[in-house]
Amino acid sequence: MRFYLNAFGESVADCSQAAERAAEAGMKRVEMVANGSCLAKPLMELGRWREAGESLEAGLAIARDLGAQRYIPMYLCFLAKVRFATGDRKAALEMAREAVSESRSDGMVYTGPMVLGALAAVAGENAARDSLDEGIRLLEKRGPFHNPIWFLHDAMSAMLRFGDWDAVDGFAERLTEECSAEPVPWADFHIARCRALAEVGRGSRDVGLAAGLQALKDEADARGQGPAAANLAEALESTK
Repeated sequence: MRFYLNAFGESVADCSQAAERAAEAGMKRVEMVANGSCLAKPLMELGRWREAGESLEAGLAIARDLGAQRYIPMYLCFLAKVRFATGDRKAALEMAREAVSESRSDGMVYTGPMVLGALAAVAGENAARDSLDEGIRLLEKRGPFHNPIWFLHDAMSAMLRFGDWDAVDGFAERLTEECSAEPVPWADFHIARCRALAEVGRGSRDVGLAAGLQALKDEADARGQGPAAANLAEALESTK
């Protein structure tokens, strides 16, 4: 919950402690969840990619040992995004495809849209669009909330990569709707960030847009969100 409240440092501390205590107590399933499901996310947000990868690999190894099938695609898809962020695009694509395959073997109920969003985030444009189309169809069936929130986050990222600004706005609007009953600060930040980046992509040089980008960058800097801050700094430079 601290992660979704943008308290990333506190989230890392909580999850690290949980993983350590679970390991000491021999509680393998708790150790798995603490590492793979929880700790990796704030580490990724902070740009601590090596640690995030290690956490996910630890969670994935336990999931495989325990036969915890529904967690395997989840950890693989986040590992794919770590590999993509650190420049290993071949490994990223292989892991994302494996995540989708593993999720299909489990009926795509628990992680289907999530893994399809991750695939879109690391794949080429045609494959990404196909993946997003399937994910949108699966979202209509509903399911755990981690599916829409992560699918739509990754969909925005993918469409930013391909310069489809209208699609970015469309996915941002849908994520806003998904969180309308109970707003999620983490989602709110990324919705605002992606909308602003889409405006920059359209060529806007509005003074208000520059001020908004600066405010978002200041937020990211204050929380240690290195990847988002760098992304916003680049956009700011292009508005000058």
